[in-house]
Amino acid sequence: MQGGQQKVALRARSSDPGVLVAAMSADASPPANRFQPGDIIRNVNRATVRSVDELRRAVAGMQEGDPVAVQVERQGRLTFVAFEID
Repeated sequence: MQGGQQKVALRARSSDPGVLVAAMSADASPPANRFQPGDIIRNVNRATVRSVDELRRAVAGMQEGDPVAVQVERQGRLTFVAFEID
């Protein structure tokens, strides 16, 4: 969700836990392109995400090859986005 340039715009939500994917760059590369505007990121590797800072902390220590499972709410349904850090 980071790279040379910001490819994903994230916003904290004031009510329910989670981080809203507010916008996506058209040239977002994997794994960022697996997310869609309107997705609400709820968990990263089973850790609840309540803010953009918590999301950043959850991915900060990850290394290349680490598996990541992100629980997102998409169009009212919970689903997972899974990938490896590259």
